[in-house]
Amino acid sequence: MTDLTAVDLKTFHSLQEQLGADFLPGIVEIFCEDVLQQLQAAESALSSGDQSAFTRAVHSIKSTSLSFGALDFGAEARELETLGRAGDLEKAKTRFPMLLEACPVLRQKLKELCHA
Repeated sequence: MTDLTAVDLKTFHSLQEQLGADFLPGIVEIFCEDVLQQLQAAESALSSGDQSAFTRAVHSIKSTSLSFGALDFGAEARELETLGRAGDLEKAKTRFPMLLEACPVLRQKLKELCHA
């Protein structure tokens, strides 16, 4: 099974070099808040059967997660995006809880890496 909380250190450190170590913690905080909002939007969209809103939310999660080195988390969001585009919300409902469960641990790891 894939570890959705894993962070690719090479990607994270590359981002840290690009943005600067002093600036990165603020960006990580914004990312963490945005992911929570997008997860809530995706969960709501799944509940109401809104394929378009679900697909948009997981697309956003995918894109930003990959940028921060959360490659497996982003890959799962990509799979969910594919399911959303295909209209298979029932299958998405079975997989989506994995993102919800992984999110708090991933957020904590990213915050800790900012101060390592």
